[in-house]
Amino acid sequence: MFLAVGVSVRALVESIAASGYEVKGVDFFGDIDANWQGRTIGVAGDCGLKPSIRNVFTTAGGISCDGLVYASGVENSPQELQSWEAKGLLYGNGPSVLREVREIGKLQASLEQIQMKMPESHPLAQWQQLDHQKRWLLKPVNRGGGHGITEIPAGEAEAENLLRTIPRDGSYIIQEYWDGIPASATFIADGGEAVLLGTSRQLVGSQKAGSPFSYEGNIVPLALPSFKKQASLEEELRIMSGHLTREFGLKGLNTIDFMLNAKGIRILELNPRWSASVELIESHLGYRLFTSHLAACRGKLELPPTRRPSPCSGYWGKKIIYAKATFTTRAEDGQAYRALYNLGVRDIPRPGTLIAKGQPLCTVLAGGSSSSNCYQNLRQQEEKIRQYYLTELSQYNDRG
Repeated sequence: MFLAVGVSVRALVESIAASGYEVKGVDFFGDIDANWQGRTIGVAGDCGLKPSIRNVFTTAGGISCDGLVYASGVENSPQELQSWEAKGLLYGNGPSVLREVREIGKLQASLEQIQMKMPESHPLAQWQQLDHQKRWLLKPVNRGGGHGITEIPAGEAEAENLLRTIPRDGSYIIQEYWDGIPASATFIADGGEAVLLGTSRQLVGSQKAGSPFSYEGNIVPLALPSFKKQASLEEELRIMSGHLTREFGLKGLNTIDFMLNAKGIRILELNPRWSASVELIESHLGYRLFTSHLAACRGKLELPPTRRPSPCSGYWGKKIIYAKATFTTRAEDGQAYRALYNLGVRDIPRPGTLIAKGQPLCTVLAGGSSSSNCYQNLRQQEEKIRQYYLTELSQYNDRG
């Protein structure tokens, strides 16, 4: 039995189960549909604990398994993986690898060896020495999903007032703002070689006021206006993924986040774990990737030789729906939840869950004949699910 851990493990649990393995999960939420594939414990709802990676691993420590696989959130707490690696149960990059790739200076130096760049980054103490005519971001080092990123105001007084409130303990950096298309590339690695599996356009910041950089989803694949540009970008990404694999000894599934514009690309970060876009890449490729992930972690690159035709024309998307107001989810019968799932709704919250304004409510999936058509279908899915939960919101307001 494999154990999946992270902030949200529903998609990972589905891939493990669909690959023919028994699976259990531990995450923050314990969503309804995650439990259909294997028992998934939500540390808040099931254990009465604060939703944190530490509490996820505290809970996971009491579960016997044949191997541990992790999703988002764990990369910022590498110390939690020490004992699992020591016992030979870890299927993914180890804590030492996580520490190295999450250190911006080391990643930047590695990329410069192949003439690739990251946005200019500096510690807070260097603010006065920077060119204030440029746009700059204040970025937390150990948070994911674009959360907590703030643009530093152009005015000197406003900038100083903001920076004065930030601790000078290395938990934040100042990074150059780089305009363009937010994107990602996912590859699989065996410690020495890498294979590029797919690319995505990232959806950011359309729903949460004051959070213009928050992650909201992906559309796979990333579509560029010409085949020549597409081929050139993919070749760059292949070179980069191979170089980073050899440099850091990467294994299993990994994802690079980057910005793309007419000047080229700038690498934002390397996420050395199973990422949110993988379930869309699986749909695009036509096969599950968990068995390949296991083999790669054991030092072998093994991918199915053929691709199954996709039911749609080849674009797959997901969009996180954030609550616009606070409410409590109502109880439904099992058929209603299955109906939601069949309509493309994922990460379905349990009945009686208090969803605070600005918090994730669920995820919707959709396909399309083009990237823009896929996005339109995602927006339609979003409107449907918001209408579905409107009655719960009105009932909550009536009680309030």
